[in-house]
Amino acid sequence: MSKHLLIPLLAAALLLGACGTKNKVVDGGKKPKTQATDAQTGATTPATDNGAATMNAAQRLNIVRKTADQAVYQRNVVAKIDFSVNTGSKDITLDGQLRMRRDEVIRLQISPLGLVEVARIEFTPDYVLLMDRMHKTYIKGRYDEIGFLRRNGLNFYSLQALFWNQLFVPGKDKVGEAEYAAYQVEQKPERQILFKQDKMNFAWTVAEDAQNEGRINQAAVTYTDSGTGDSKLEWNYADFRSMGSKWFPYDHRVSLSSAALKTNKTVQVRMKINKVTADDGWDAQTTVSDKYKKVTAEDILQLITGRE
Repeated sequence: MSKHLLIPLLAAALLLGACGTKNKVVDGGKKPKTQATDAQTGATTPATDNGAATMNAAQRLNIVRKTADQAVYQRNVVAKIDFSVNTGSKDITLDGQLRMRRDEVIRLQISPLGLVEVARIEFTPDYVLLMDRMHKTYIKGRYDEIGFLRRNGLNFYSLQALFWNQLFVPGKDKVGEAEYAAYQVEQKPERQILFKQDKMNFAWTVAEDAQNEGRINQAAVTYTDSGTGDSKLEWNYADFRSMGSKWFPYDHRVSLSSAALKTNKTVQVRMKINKVTADDGWDAQTTVSDKYKKVTAEDILQLITGRE
């Protein structure tokens, strides 16, 4: 596999950060500005064109609570994946493995034909690691040390929620009862749970039918900036299967649009999951050999964006 074939994989990882969340959106524990009202008052939001005014605060809170309750309980998820990346000019499909340990790590290991690992993408609360095993190079650093990630505000816990098919609040590592009132609920005509703060807009499309009520079918994140350009992420979930007492999506389709891309402005990533286990017999941290050369995220982004 050539270096240039690895670029779309690294682009996908880096651009996930671009569409993640501004980690300064919630500052100093201040309550986010929303139109949500006290659920105990039963007050409604101002009338809108989408019928949201027909729901009172208690009803909206109940919908958010049901959605949050859909989250799986497992601490570890280990799975085989069919991983594909399409950048418009390149279309790559590879085998790999997904390892996730809640609140510790999200790791994608790319292995053509399931034989030799050629790339590793690892997110933890403290650092991001991108490894090119073919050329023995890597990027590793705290989020605030990597310029592109710092400027675009990648947040591990938001990214974790996207992989785990869960709600999140920007800047928070947990979503509990205290955060539920920060969301809006609207019909567009599908039911959506919304959150807006600063330049970020979040929308989760959730099922309404009795059997699947609260199941997240899509998460959409839009970041608008007149200076750096707009970015948008759409994360679609399908093929839900039982995982313990809950349901987990085995088909993840991610579309990332960013003005940072050189030619085609969209990267599409698909992960088809299979052979899932809750194995916990693995190390959550990767140790990089001293035989590897450290490069910068900007080195990779020059190839992705065409900047010199």
